[in-house]
Amino acid sequence: MPCSSPFRSSERWPVRTPEELILHANPTIAFTPDDASYCGTSPLSSCELALTSVDTAAPVVFFVLAAFPENSHPRLRGASFGIQYPQNGFDVLGSGRCADFDLPTDDWPNSGSGVGVSFSVARTSQLVEIYWISAQLADPELPAVFALSGHPTQGANFGDDSVPSLLDPIAGLGSLGFGQSGTLPCPIPLVPTGACCFSDGHCIVASELDCSNQGGSYQGNDSDCTPNPCPQPPSACCFSDGQCAVLEPLVCLQNGGYTLTGIQTCDPNPCPEPAGACCAADGSCIVTTGTFCANNGGLFMGSGTDCTPNPCAQPPRGACCFQGGNCVVLTPDECEAQAGIYEGHDTVCSPNPCPQPPTGACCLDDGRCVMRHSFDCNGTYQGDFTACDPSPCPPGGCCLETGGCALLAYDTCLAGNGQFLGVGSDCSVANCPEAGACCFPTGECAVIVELSCLEHGGNYQGDGASCDPNPCPQPCPDGARVNRENAPVRSRSPRRRPRR
Repeated sequence: MPCSSPFRSSERWPVRTPEELILHANPTIAFTPDDASYCGTSPLSSCELALTSVDTAAPVVFFVLAAFPENSHPRLRGASFGIQYPQNGFDVLGSGRCADFDLPTDDWPNSGSGVGVSFSVARTSQLVEIYWISAQLADPELPAVFALSGHPTQGANFGDDSVPSLLDPIAGLGSLGFGQSGTLPCPIPLVPTGACCFSDGHCIVASELDCSNQGGSYQGNDSDCTPNPCPQPPSACCFSDGQCAVLEPLVCLQNGGYTLTGIQTCDPNPCPEPAGACCAADGSCIVTTGTFCANNGGLFMGSGTDCTPNPCAQPPRGACCFQGGNCVVLTPDECEAQAGIYEGHDTVCSPNPCPQPPTGACCLDDGRCVMRHSFDCNGTYQGDFTACDPSPCPPGGCCLETGGCALLAYDTCLAGNGQFLGVGSDCSVANCPEAGACCFPTGECAVIVELSCLEHGGNYQGDGASCDPNPCPQPCPDGARVNRENAPVRSRSPRRRPRR
């Protein structure tokens, strides 16, 4: 099968290649039924010299040959065909393959049967022996024709050595006449082809006439389009800096550019804008195009520049003081945005240059007094440098440890182990517990409320009970003197938690 077949390349002008299967007899061969092979004894130098008619009663050895045009480049790997002859007109004496393998039908070589053959290596000559057959007329007085035909199931085809193999139908099938003429379908020589170039630079393989009819420029017989031999028209050529010039592709390449195929103008510029480092006013850097950088108020550092390391000038920085006296090193804009006071370029926070605000008494809603800055007081600020001792906060009812109620500040109430009833509370509505005598293990007696008595480890004698006379049992029945220095001191006893 010729490699110039239109089925092998989409770039070739579609010219059908004639491929024939012929019969050729060699009457000089004396057939002997000894399983001999006659392959290679055709001999035939061109299709036109094939012998397609014999006039003899003796057995004749003839050959099935593939015939290709002289100027083609076949690569024959396989073939399929059949045979036809008068069933009572011939005696077929023998046959054999000239290929490496064959697969005949069960009734081969009867009339109407067929065979498929294949070669281990593709055959590339214009004439290729495929099969030999020996036959003679059954009746010498009755001429007949032995003809090639299609395989009963596979048809008449040639296959090449591509993967998968491409099949071409056999264009013509020959015959051999015994006592009459046969047929010889020799292939018509191919019209020479070559590369055909067009003004837009594209290339096809065509004949010289076809090329001329299409307005192309023929590059000579057997020239090819791979690589493309056609001059390419000038096109837009892009350079690394984004510049554009209309140049021939080769000139563009030689000058370090690349061609935008199909674009013949640089107006507007089709080349991509190069990127580079773009510096913002705050010293930050991004890689973008010069146009984007300029449109957003940046400073473009040039094509191909990078942000690592950062090429951008950094804004001045210095100490920034805040209301609480804390200090952070920031730019002037950052300091202003955070409501700070900028101390000047290159100033530092160690030591802290920021003024420290004064503190004062802060009265919380629960009556407590704490020392805070005015801006940190979540209650009522009493003023700079005011103190919590004595407490300036509003008083409230205080249930005393010794019983009864008094209007006291929160801190004063807690200092006496009292229970604070809340800012603005009134003793007139207070329901404070009564006090009574409380006896301690030491024999000491104190008039306090029951809860304080129990908390101090005492024994409560009841509401209103008096310590005069002392009702408490004494720890020394032998009359030893009681050491009153060991009696509990109420001011040192644990404080109860105030009501919230």
